[in-house]
Amino acid sequence: MVRYLARRVATGVGLLLLGLTLIFFVIRTVPGDPAALLASGGGSGDASPEAIAQIREQLGLDQPLWAQYFGYLAGVVRGDFGTSFQFGTDVTPIILERLPKTLELVLGATLIGVTVGIILGVIAARRGGVVSTIITAMGSFAISIPVYVLGTVLVFAIALQLRWLPAGGYVGWEDPADHLRILILPCITLAVPFAAIVATITRSGLVETAQQDWVRTARSWGMSPNSVYGRHVLRNSLTAVLTIVGLEIGLMFGSTILVEQVYSYPGLSQLMIRSVEQRDYPIVQGVAIMAAAFFILVNILVDVLYGVLDPRARRR
Repeated sequence: MVRYLARRVATGVGLLLLGLTLIFFVIRTVPGDPAALLASGGGSGDASPEAIAQIREQLGLDQPLWAQYFGYLAGVVRGDFGTSFQFGTDVTPIILERLPKTLELVLGATLIGVTVGIILGVIAARRGGVVSTIITAMGSFAISIPVYVLGTVLVFAIALQLRWLPAGGYVGWEDPADHLRILILPCITLAVPFAAIVATITRSGLVETAQQDWVRTARSWGMSPNSVYGRHVLRNSLTAVLTIVGLEIGLMFGSTILVEQVYSYPGLSQLMIRSVEQRDYPIVQGVAIMAAAFFILVNILVDVLYGVLDPRARRR
């Protein structure tokens, strides 16, 4: 198990380095000079070439691209993600201030999506017939709805018309009740397509596993249907669910950009969008690296759980 975990961690570190490299060079292909934007007050006026050149020198943008890259890589290894162009302060505290807010949405939506998805998948697999058809159709519909459309509909129906929940904003943990009420709609918006995918995978896995010879053998020994499903069929079907959960959490982290805009939620998305507009390379890189690290960490945890559920995976 230790060797299995070490291989997964080494792979994750390599992927993180690759992601860091791609992010560093791709962001610099976006048109616009951050020094010119800063010198002109965010694009609101003209700036002299001398002022732009001076700012480029202060920001280190006058150095060759390869020197900037290796300098940034050395800083990341030390835990230094650079200094924000627009705020003039370290990037790490700026990101860490907003990161927990976004993680709340992702983890809350994951909890709802996995719980509801597995329950619906089990119901569809065990009941079959019309029930399975209805759940599958509802899942296909839920997957096809863009999250920003679903979010807008929920805001209009639940918040504005019925006035059951707030339409958006943010309240800290000093008021736990209001804090949780604000999280409900954004989490549901993210969880609906996630639950639909989990339900589809769970149903398919259960139906396929239930047809195996060893399941029929367990039933022939007199085990109750609930025991067969709980102890054997469901557990052996969870490996496929775990795989899709690891992938979907990463995609859901990206979907928060749209959801946070719909609900005016002060997570990483607003910071990311403003930083892209201002060509604030250090913040854009820092947010992207944090997202990549989160995605890789989740998939390492999924691989570990996969190895626990299926010991054969440790030998791969």
